[in-house]
Amino acid sequence: MTHKTGQHFEIKAGVDISIDIDIEDALGGDISVIGASLKWVLSKHEGSAALVTKFDDSAGGITFDSEGAGNIKVNLKKADTLTLSGTHFQELLLIDSSGNESIVTTGYGLILPRST
Repeated sequence: MTHKTGQHFEIKAGVDISIDIDIEDALGGDISVIGASLKWVLSKHEGSAALVTKFDDSAGGITFDSEGAGNIKVNLKKADTLTLSGTHFQELLLIDSSGNESIVTTGYGLILPRST
């Protein structure tokens, strides 16, 4: 699976916010995630340890705009970004029923200092 790049965002640290991410294949068509799980990871650099991880589970870390395809929302809580600032790497992974992970999207997020 070819993943989509250029999924960037800019937020302020320490706020509750949802980040919209498009789930598309290389041709712009929706990728079906029915029967799979999603995991979103934010790290300082590509390949470095995760600073924030979200899943499409009952905790609501990832929610769907439409059933099984299209757009998702990564729901960040104040505590997720309170101590972060600067540019960070993000990726969204699809985990199939066998536990195999595929990268769906990548990009960068700019976390601005919290207003005082």
